[in-house]
Amino acid sequence: MQKKSSVFLISVFWALAACSLLGTPSPVPPATSLENTIRFTYRNVSLVTPPFLSNKITAEELDLREQRDPADAVPGFIQIDLREPWDTGYEDGLYSQVLVYPLADLVQAYPQSVAESTKLQNILKQNGQPLPQDLPFWPLTYYSQVSGAPLRSYGTPAFSVQSQRLDFASGHGLRYVTLLDAQPPRQTRMEGLIYTFQGLTDEGQYYVSVILPIDIPHEDTLRVNLENLAKLSVPDYGGIAKALSTLRADQFYLTLADCDGLVKSLVVGK
Repeated sequence: MQKKSSVFLISVFWALAACSLLGTPSPVPPATSLENTIRFTYRNVSLVTPPFLSNKITAEELDLREQRDPADAVPGFIQIDLREPWDTGYEDGLYSQVLVYPLADLVQAYPQSVAESTKLQNILKQNGQPLPQDLPFWPLTYYSQVSGAPLRSYGTPAFSVQSQRLDFASGHGLRYVTLLDAQPPRQTRMEGLIYTFQGLTDEGQYYVSVILPIDIPHEDTLRVNLENLAKLSVPDYGGIAKALSTLRADQFYLTLADCDGLVKSLVVGK
C-alpha cells in the first residue's frame, strides 16, 4: 500500500496545561486527569476527542485502493486512529477510528460500497420512520499496513441495537451498537463489540464511518453471560442483541454519550 502522505502523529501529554502537543511523552497519569478532550484537526477533518482517547492520535491519508503501478494516481481517504494512553495496538486491528471517504471515489473503487451508501441515503430520507434492523456499515475492508498485502475484512455486523439518527456538524447519519464477527480472529467474539456511526456530509461529497470498540465491565455478570452466548458453536447473536438493547448508555465503556459527542463534533470538508 502506498501512503499519500507521511503519518501525522500527535502525542498529547496530560501533565501539560491546555493539552500541549509538544514535549517528551510522560508516564500514564492518574485516572483523574483522563477526562480531558481536545479539538484535533487533520487536513479537512476536525473532531473533539472523547474522554480517555486523547493521548495518542495518528492521522494519515491513505490510497483508496492498493496501487499496482506507482505512476497511477489513486484517490485517497483519511484515517484517524484514537488510542488510549496505555494502548500500543490491538492484535485484531480494531482501533477507535474515524474514516472519511470521498464518496464518488469510494463507489468507483469498491462497487460493493454502492449498496451501503445507497442504503444509508434511503434511511436518511425517511426521517421520522423507525430504523430498520439492516443498517449500513463501511468499511468492509481495511489495509493490513504491509506493502503488497491483500485487504483484510473488519467483519460483518451481526445485529444492530441502540440505534438512532444522529446529526454531526457537517451532515447526518445514524449510530448503533453491533458485534463484528470473528474475522480477523479475536480472542473472544465479544472483543468485536463496537459503536459505529455511518454518515454523509450535507452535500453528499463524503462518507463518514466511525468505529469505536466498546465494552461492558468484565466483572459484570452480564458480560460473562454474553461471553457464554458468543462462545456457542453457533453464537446466539439474537440473545446478545436482546441483552445489549436493554442497557443504559452509561453501562457501556466508552459510554454512548461519549461516542455521540465525538460524532456531533465532526467537521468535514470545511
